[in-house]
Amino acid sequence: MRLEKGGIVKIEKTAERRPRTVVSLTGPGRTTVAEHWDRLIRLHEVARNRIPSEP
Repeated sequence: MRLEKGGIVKIEKTAERRPRTVVSLTGPGRTTVAEHWDRLIRLHEVARNRIPSEP
């Protein structure tokens, strides 16, 4: 619900014979997720290239 209120995802529910919930990213949500992945990738690269300190 927080992601929906934040405009990141759109939630659609059906009340058919078998109820279904479909969650999809919005346009701004796709941008937010892409930026988040970019930050995670940069953090991973920094951590991988870090030289351990000598004891």
